[in-house]
Amino acid sequence: MIKRMLGVALLAASLSTAAWADPTHTVDITADYGLLDDLGVVGYTSDTFKYLSGESFEDVFTFTVGGTASVVLDLASVTNLPYKGLVFDSIALTRGSSSTLLPISGSFPSYLLGTLSEGSFTVTLTGHAVGTGGGSYHIDLYTGAVPEPGSVALVLAGAGV
Repeated sequence: MIKRMLGVALLAASLSTAAWADPTHTVDITADYGLLDDLGVVGYTSDTFKYLSGESFEDVFTFTVGGTASVVLDLASVTNLPYKGLVFDSIALTRGSSSTLLPISGSFPSYLLGTLSEGSFTVTLTGHAVGTGGGSYHIDLYTGAVPEPGSVALVLAGAGV
């Protein structure tokens, strides 16, 4: 009886640790949800990615823009040191062989990635957990409308520019 209870406890411990064990995630947003610009302002919202204390990670998010879209990246990581915390070491946007590193600003960075034209893109996040209880974050990636050139001209004319 004791051996069986010990076996169940060990299995439960290994399963709970397994959820935290993988320091790399790859998410293909297009395969799972479709074109990012078709998702619009609803966009893609991830599950929470969790890491053990001291663990480094590299997470990759791929997406495709079908036309021209203004793309926004929001990240959220709750920091309550010394217990919970996560540090982003780098955030990169890549298209083909061209990669741009984004500046890192706090636990809740938000980036207007710009007006992206049709094509496939990758956002790569690297970092590490600094809290004694590890750290976690989630990502929102969405698009806003890109104004037509005629609309921009009309607004500028109305503003007297």
